[in-house]
Amino acid sequence: MSVDELEREDVTSKETAMPYFDEFGRCIPTALTAPAHIESRRYFLAVQPQVDYSEIYNRLNECFGFSEQLSLAAFKQRAEAIIESLRNDDEYSNITQGVAVPFILPKAVYNDIGEALENDYLTAVDKSFHTKFPKYSFVNHSVESLTGKFGVAEGSRHEKLLEAMKQDVVVGYYFPSLLEYSVPAAIEQVGKLSDKFLLAGGFDTAAAFIGSPDLLLRED
Repeated sequence: MSVDELEREDVTSKETAMPYFDEFGRCIPTALTAPAHIESRRYFLAVQPQVDYSEIYNRLNECFGFSEQLSLAAFKQRAEAIIESLRNDDEYSNITQGVAVPFILPKAVYNDIGEALENDYLTAVDKSFHTKFPKYSFVNHSVESLTGKFGVAEGSRHEKLLEAMKQDVVVGYYFPSLLEYSVPAAIEQVGKLSDKFLLAGGFDTAAAFIGSPDLLLRED
């Protein structure tokens, strides 16, 4: 499970400064009713890739063609502003100690999330991964069509991302920080975080993989 941070004003109270994330960037389970490991076994971890804004921008722009709406310089400035705001927040700064990659999503309206994932996003992940790692294959093990299969889970805040995409090109940061949470627990935990965080879904996760295909490969 993962969370994103988008460009939003932080309205979280500063009365307490208890961190929401541990020293590895994992979100600390807090009084949850749904299942989640209190302490992570730290299995199946992604490795932090090099954040090369130019390469990430070019990979994503090749897929979505947003260069007239967003320049490389603007992407870098907006993404680094997200990280800087987190580093300066005692409650959330530890999230920057874990894996984190910036992403871009195009201005778009999709009538069917699954159809867009299948036809546009997953094919782009495949292309980006194979271009970076030609000796490996990206295999989609879903044998059924994704059309009509996806919606927004209540409490995930994912509708905020879809609404933002309707208005403009979106810049965000992807953090795989909800390791060893059940889906209900991940939704419950996100509800305890600042409004600037939301549970990652198909579009933002795919965009993170397109921009940083290294996230999908671990050779050790």
